[in-house]
Amino acid sequence: MKKYNINSKMYIHILPKGWELLNRKYGSEYVDYSIKPHKVIINGKEYIHMQCWDVFRIFPTTIGRALLFETEVIFKEEDLENI
Repeated sequence: MKKYNINSKMYIHILPKGWELLNRKYGSEYVDYSIKPHKVIINGKEYIHMQCWDVFRIFPTTIGRALLFETEVIFKEEDLENI
C-alpha cells in the first residue's frame, strides 16, 4: 500500500463538461489565470496539476451525471510513500 498527502499535486485531464463548469462557476478570467497556467503535457495528453484537495473542492461529485475530469489521475512517484 501507499500513502498520499492531499496537499501534494495530482494531474487531471479535464473533460469538456469540466471546462464548462469552471467557466460558468468561476469565470473565464479565473480559468485563464488560475487553471490553464498549470497545464502540462504527459504522453501527448493535456493535464492540469492541482493540489488533490483543491480538485475535490472545485469539482462536485458527478454520480449519474457527465464526468468533469477523467477518472484516472496521475501522481508523482515521489509523492507516494510506502506504508
